[in-house]
Amino acid sequence: MADRVPYELILEHWQKGTVIPFLGAAVCKVGRDATWVRGKGLPDGTELAQELARLVGYDGPMDLRKVAQYAEITGMESAFGEMLREIVGAECDPNELHNLLAEMSANANLSVTTNYDTLLERAMGTRPYDVVIPSPRKEWGVKYFGWLPHDRGWLPNEEHTPDWLTDDQLAKKDLRRRPVIFKMHGTLSDQADKVWENFVITEDDYTAYLSHMPIPTAFFPAFVQRSFLFLGCSLEDSNLRVLLHRLRKHKKGVPSWAIQFKASEAEKRLWQERDVLVYDADINEFMRGVSTERVRQLRCLG
Repeated sequence: MADRVPYELILEHWQKGTVIPFLGAAVCKVGRDATWVRGKGLPDGTELAQELARLVGYDGPMDLRKVAQYAEITGMESAFGEMLREIVGAECDPNELHNLLAEMSANANLSVTTNYDTLLERAMGTRPYDVVIPSPRKEWGVKYFGWLPHDRGWLPNEEHTPDWLTDDQLAKKDLRRRPVIFKMHGTLSDQADKVWENFVITEDDYTAYLSHMPIPTAFFPAFVQRSFLFLGCSLEDSNLRVLLHRLRKHKKGVPSWAIQFKASEAEKRLWQERDVLVYDADINEFMRGVSTERVRQLRCLG
């Protein structure tokens, strides 16, 4: 594992638009109390799993995928879904990292997240942006994506209905004109009827997802040519390893970075084999380092 986080290098790529921020569940811990309390911010993956496990009576290994699968096979799927929406859709402000991503989106116009919440969208404020999500209907196959343009930025009381496009149709859209958020595992719907809402969340969902890993062709050049910056992600996530494996023969000589506190030796080796440098820092330490480097750059300019 690498030693000191190269804040100057990461910011240089970020400012040039040659990095893709990739957000996982632990980004919610930025500026938050160490222990999550219901109604105060959002939980990380383990905290969310624990809360939902109590609801459905699950007492096995604490993994959100397993909890969701248990809820489905025991007929608790509806109650599980309602509480999931209640927790993840809670009214709370974007944190410092969400705001930084929104600010930097004029340069690094593509962000990827596995989170279901809308905090990054809220951080965009009045900036126009697009959201792309995978198809919620298995019978459509893997070649459909939902495109949600937000021409006036985030408007909390405005409902959006995705345009369901084939991969070829989405590729014809000009997705470079403004920031795009690719929500790999789906998103909360802002419509009351939740008619198009869908999440990759159960073990069965992940098995199906990993079998084809739906990535829009329109994003492929950026995925190959730019560095990833993994923030708040679990290095054990098979999703990320499959993605990097698919890109490996194309993404040669392009370094990526992962910020991970106390990563295991196995995790470090797995990621280093995929040209990802792992840095030992928690997400709050990373944000402090980024802030310090940005202040230093401003002083140099002055």
